[in-house]
Amino acid sequence: SEGSENQVNNDPPKMLLGIITLAKSRERRKLIRETYLNYYNDMETMRNQSTFTSHKLCSLRRYHKDCQIAYVFVAAVGNTESPIELMHPNASFPLTVPGPPENDDEDDVIYLNVREHMNKGKIPTWFKYAMTISHPEGNMEFDYIAKVDDDTLLFTGNLMDMLERDLLKPHRINPDGLVYGGTINIVSRAWKNRKCNHANTWNNCPIYGPIW
Repeated sequence: SEGSENQVNNDPPKMLLGIITLAKSRERRKLIRETYLNYYNDMETMRNQSTFTSHKLCSLRRYHKDCQIAYVFVAAVGNTESPIELMHPNASFPLTVPGPPENDDEDDVIYLNVREHMNKGKIPTWFKYAMTISHPEGNMEFDYIAKVDDDTLLFTGNLMDMLERDLLKPHRINPDGLVYGGTINIVSRAWKNRKCNHANTWNNCPIYGPIW
């Protein structure tokens, strides 16, 4: 019905957050789970009462309909024969593969079937994976797909506030449903080439974002 559609459209947007990591970085992932991924559990403990917010943040493996930010650690474990990026997976080269046995106790990590490389195909392959699992016909549909590195300290409360208060559903910003937030490498190149300056950066530089 029209009412139910309006209700769905007015729901807060949902985000799939990929935390880029190395397969061997177990201790770093442990610290992240204990800090900003545990933010709402800590807040509820500090307030000595349940504020029913911890359900808003969940791992991708434990995703549920009330989760607004689903996270997953993203590592690459391909061998020397694996591609640097994988945009056209098939039966011979699936997007993800099992991780190393020593990481079997971590259920919030996915392992991309590409070679580990800091500056090349790992990130595009992550977005390809995220788009593959997020679709209206499935059990998971996300309005925004994002990534952070595992050396980034994320303020979970601010991210959730931005998602709930500042970000509209993508189709309400752009009828095509395509919205980009962030910067692209061409910005830094233009800056280094002194094509932009403090006074006119936003007017003369080819920037796609940030939108918030």
